[in-house]
Amino acid sequence: MSVRDVATWNALLAGLAQGTEPSLALALFHRLVGSFRELPPREEPNELTIVAALSACAQLGALQDGMSVHEFARTLGVEHNVRVCNALIDIISELGYEPETENVLHDIGEEEKQYALGYHSEKLAIAFGLISTPPGETLRVIKNIRICGDCHVVAKLISKAYGRVIIIRDRARFHQFENGECSCRDYW
Repeated sequence: MSVRDVATWNALLAGLAQGTEPSLALALFHRLVGSFRELPPREEPNELTIVAALSACAQLGALQDGMSVHEFARTLGVEHNVRVCNALIDIISELGYEPETENVLHDIGEEEKQYALGYHSEKLAIAFGLISTPPGETLRVIKNIRICGDCHVVAKLISKAYGRVIIIRDRARFHQFENGECSCRDYW
């Protein structure tokens, strides 16, 4: 490339990540990170760089690499970006998550039901907790309605993937998620 600016890097990363070369995209991202301190301020990686790298991690099922990319996002100050959070969720998806839409009672299509599940309060609270607390810290969520089955599954997967203890108090009980298991033994 004759011109190496953030737009060029992002286009190259996104093309490789969304195409057939996610491992090459990840290698390119690591090369960019290695030269990060040498770049002029306006050519530094941004949230689109992080999203492309996280997309490559999701396609590869590379959770540890994804967590490393997320840590780099913290150094850039873009870890709270909505696009970055969605890309992180795509990596929880790679752990075998299948949305449980049978309890979504709205008369909408399957894709819209899956989209609606992403806005459940406990999922948003967990996502915010992941991006705003140090690794390993216990996350606590309090709500006044019963946790749905889909959120229960997601909390178990996140606790395993991120090595976090997640405590959710719903209207009936406390759920402590740890290492992919819940204290209620899936009976609530």
